[in-house]
Amino acid sequence: MGAEEYRTLLGVYPSRRRAEQVARSVTRAGVSPAAVHVGDPRDSAASLEAEMEDEVAESWGSPAAPLLFTKEMAKGAVLATVVGGIVGLLVALPFAFLLHWEPATLRIALTLGIGVAFGATVGIMIGGGWSERRDRTLAAERGVPLRVDTARADVAGVMTTDDVIRLDELDHGELVRTVTTEERRTVHNPIEDAEAAARGLATELRHGNDPRRRRP
Repeated sequence: MGAEEYRTLLGVYPSRRRAEQVARSVTRAGVSPAAVHVGDPRDSAASLEAEMEDEVAESWGSPAAPLLFTKEMAKGAVLATVVGGIVGLLVALPFAFLLHWEPATLRIALTLGIGVAFGATVGIMIGGGWSERRDRTLAAERGVPLRVDTARADVAGVMTTDDVIRLDELDHGELVRTVTTEERRTVHNPIEDAEAAARGLATELRHGNDPRRRRP
């Protein structure tokens, strides 16, 4: 008996009806009905914890606020960093020629470098904060959990449907791995993401709002 027999698969589906349909498919795959659980509130709590743990694991630290950058925040931050660097360069350009100290090449390079660095830093903070989705709800908050007391590969395949919101493998309640999520199944167009980030950032700047402080 492999380790997967002691682990569980926890999926979240759009409705109870859909979760029950997948549950029946799981039992047809040879899993005992006693090992299949639909709509248990404790499983909703476990799914929420697994999703938050997965999000933290896929984030990385930043030396400035925000301290953690998620993938969503990175989309806006990349473009905003470039835009901020260009703006910083243009702002610093006059000072490079107004200041008088030699050598001139070092003066210009240093002044422009400071402008780019400052603009890029502001850009990454604003862009990351704007692109973080404040309207996003976690899977278990909008779906119905389905827990199966085995992590067999064939069962995971049955549970990996086109509409599963997320599917995690757990070991005594601890996240082992995330099998799939609806975000991972979505193919993003980087050009469209960049355009959306640019439009949102321009709107925020035009209205003088700091998106990192905005609350729904």
